[in-house]
Amino acid sequence: MARAAERVAAVKGEPWAGPYGVLCHRFPVMARTCGLCQAVAFSAAKAAGGSGDLARAHQRVLEDLRDCLGVDIGEIARADVGTYMLYTRRVLAAWVFYKRFAVSILKVTQEQEEGTE
Repeated sequence: MARAAERVAAVKGEPWAGPYGVLCHRFPVMARTCGLCQAVAFSAAKAAGGSGDLARAHQRVLEDLRDCLGVDIGEIARADVGTYMLYTRRVLAAWVFYKRFAVSILKVTQEQEEGTE
């Protein structure tokens, strides 16, 4: 929990803090509906495909995943089923805090969440 607070607070003041906060809300939904591997692939594609605030926000989410799991994000796709399920559970558990801190620290609102692609 403290690590999530530190990582979210470190983003405060960055021009891409708003999109990052929205991604903190959306990432667990993507992981649940599409699977962790596809959610990571989506963020990796968005991070690599642009240079704006949204791309930087996706890059930060990938960095947060790496910090949360303690492995390179490429390991997620290569993990066996048991490890993949463990990674998914750890990410979803951690993202509860990322989501809450995005609201309390970054002041992400429902309107922002609905309006950002």
